[in-house]
Order: sequence, then C-alpha cells, then structure tokens
Amino acid sequence: MKIHEPVLKINKQSSKANYLLSFLSIFVEEFRYLVRGLTAYPLYALLFGALALFTLAYQVPLDFAFKLGPANNADFLYAASFNQRESNGDFGFRWSSAESYLRFPGAGRLPQVSLEVTMQVGGRPANLALPVVEVWADGRKLSEVTVGPGAQIYRFDYQPQGQRLRGDLIFTLKTPSAFQTTDHNLPLGVVVTEARLKAGPVNNRPVIPALPHTALLLTGLLIFYLALVRSGWQPLGAARWAALPGVGLAFALAFYRLHLTPITEELFLTMLLAYPLTALGLRTTQLFQSSKFQVQNFKFKSTDSSSPQTTDNPKTFSSQSSVLSPYLKWIGLIFFAVFVVKGAGLNHPAFTTIDHWFRIHQILRFWDNPGEFWRQYYNVSTGQTVTGLSGGSAVLGQWGVSVSLPYSPLFYLLAAPLARIWPTHDPNLLAAVNLLATWLEASSVFLVYIIARLSYRGQWAA
Repeated sequence: MKIHEPVLKINKQSSKANYLLSFLSIFVEEFRYLVRGLTAYPLYALLFGALALFTLAYQVPLDFAFKLGPANNADFLYAASFNQRESNGDFGFRWSSAESYLRFPGAGRLPQVSLEVTMQVGGRPANLALPVVEVWADGRKLSEVTVGPGAQIYRFDYQPQGQRLRGDLIFTLKTPSAFQTTDHNLPLGVVVTEARLKAGPVNNRPVIPALPHTALLLTGLLIFYLALVRSGWQPLGAARWAALPGVGLAFALAFYRLHLTPITEELFLTMLLAYPLTALGLRTTQLFQSSKFQVQNFKFKSTDSSSPQTTDNPKTFSSQSSVLSPYLKWIGLIFFAVFVVKGAGLNHPAFTTIDHWFRIHQILRFWDNPGEFWRQYYNVSTGQTVTGLSGGSAVLGQWGVSVSLPYSPLFYLLAAPLARIWPTHDPNLLAAVNLLATWLEASSVFLVYIIARLSYRGQWAA
C-alpha cells in the first residue's frame, strides 16, 4: 500500500498580498519612528536651546581676514570675478577685474560693518592714471579711493539697510579704468592681497542671525536626532547626543563663523542623505539577524513537537526584524557620524586631492572607451601607467613591484550609473562619487557588527 504525502496548496494571490503588506509595513514602521521622535518633548528642548545658542554666538564680535593668492586655496569662497592667483616669490595676490566681488556668506544682519582691503596699483602701464576703486553694497556706493603704489589698507564703513534676513554680505569693487592684457582673461584693475571684515553689536543693536544658515543648521540637528531615535535611542538620549554637535556648531558660529557658513548647505545635504542610509543599514542588519540567527534557533530549539513553530508569513518576519538590538543604537550613531564627517569633508569646496578627478576620468572612460578601460587591467607593458598612457599615477615598477597596480574596477562599476546622470566632468558627479565612496566605507561598521555577532553569539545573541 502506497502512502501519499499531503500536498500543500499555496494560494499564490494570498502569498503576493502578504509580501505586499510586508513591504508596505516597512514604510509604516519607518513612519512610526519619525512620529515617535517628532512628538517627544526633548526634541523641542533641543531645538530651542540650539536656537538660543546660535543667536548668542552671532553676538560675538566678528573679525575675519583672508589672503588672496596661491597660499590660500580657499580664497575663491570669498572672492569672485578676480583674475587667477599669482605670486612673486612669497608675495601672493590676485588682480581685480573691472567688477569684482567680496562675499561673506552667513555673516548675519550686522548693525555696523568695517571692510578693510589691502590694495596696490601693481604693474599698471605708466601712461595710465592711477586707478580709482569704487566700493558698492546693496546697490549703494559706499566710497571710492585712488589706489597708489605700495601696499596700503583702505577702509570702508557700511551700515546695512532693510531686513536682510539672508545675512549675506556682498561688496562690489569697481575699477572703471581697468586695462586688458593678453595673458589674463579678465581686465586688470588693482592688485589685492588681503580683505578683512570687522563687525558686531553696536549701541545695543544685536546681530540678527542669518536665517537660511540658521534654519539649515537646526534642521541638520533635527535629522541627527531622528537618526538616533531610528537607531534605537530613547528621545531623551537622542537629544543629549544631538546637543553635542549643537554646542560645537554654536562655538564655530561664534569664533569661526565665516569658515562654517560657506559649507552649511553641503553639511545639511550630507546629513539629509545620512538618515535614509542609516535606516537602510539598520534594516539590512536586522534582516540578516532575523534570517540567520532566528533560523538557527529554530533548527536547534524546535526538535520538541510541543514547541511553537515559526511560520514564513512575511508579516511575522517583518515584526521580528523590527526589534532592535541594544547594540545597534551605537552602530547607528557611529555610522551617521562617520558618514557626515567624511562626506562633508570630501565635498568641502576647498578640499581637493590629486586622485579625485582621476576617479571621474575612469568612470567616464568606462562608458566612452570600455575597451581601453578593461585593457588596463591586463597585459600592461613596461613603462605604461594604469591608464595605458605615459605620465599617469602608477607606472610599472612603482612601490618596488614588477606589475602595475590600478584601482580596483569594482568601485568604478558601482559608480558607473552616476555618469549617466552627470555625463561630463561635472562637480555634481564628483560630489556624488565622494558620497558613494563614503557610504561604502562607513557601512563597514554594520559588517563588523554582523561579524561580531557571529563570533560571540553567546554574549551578543540577546
């Protein structure tokens, strides 16, 4: 007599519906984390406290100076429409043009401003009269000076009018008698070596913080707080941790304001991107835990027929994976901090390294010349570089080896789709590649956590 095993008939439509509900439950869970964080009172104590600190920080007298020339690779953050950097020995400078700008973003609404510019006539043709420089702000002519030979400091006083809630200061230097030469793209006005801005509260008139920059910094603290809540911190603990960068930002606004404000937008965008990546890393780690550890527990603990049996109902699986391990809150904190610090640092406008554009060159090369891209990874002849061209970054025999060592193609394959969005040497492509590299490196903290759980199950299984 042949015994037939029972055949389980699975309702495919019901299974698809369950998986769809499981997928939708992910967004419901993420929304609940946001609601939990946004409805807790520590958040509002954090934001009001940070706003008070930022306002007080703006009351500290501002005294900011920067030099123009090769010695300062960040002078372009504050100087626009000047000629290229030049030097004569240790003397660095820029020629102004017919209309150049000195920009001080996020300085705040200042009651009284003093601008000091170190200028000289430079190598102006002898048959031309001494140049006259006019200084304008808000469409008003503040003053004009005749610039003579030898470096001199010229001072211009300015009292802002109107609301000016943006808090940006922009001064225009106009030189009507600028002259043109063949070796400069822009007309030559005067030689500028340094600019200095002095300001602060005057006659009991406070400094009003720059509204856009303050809003971005407060929103960044909010995102950090929500990321900590998402990682498993209680709202009070998350607010305490978020208060630390809040105090740091207030200190920077007080004493390094114009070093911070030019990168406020990059910092905010990096923090905004860090939140979903933190949630993705946490959820992926939880998924691994539930599929790895819970399955093992089922295998070894369910031998007794009376023990409860687990199901592969997607809804049950989702609820199991939503339980956060107490260790994950530290992992989320570390990931967020590492991603923001490194990502914002790499995308700082004044930060450059020699291989940044080499990365972009290779990514674009993957699409434009795929044969040359793959050829560089084999049959490299003596004297050729990793790009197959002379003068590259890693020639045969460099570092004491007999073969060339090109960058791994794996990173280029991951970054290649970005070149379809920005198909040229676009700064946005460079920023996106930097963030991709930062994400891959910072995500290693989740991998270390998983390896630690596998290695120390007895202690970490709770």
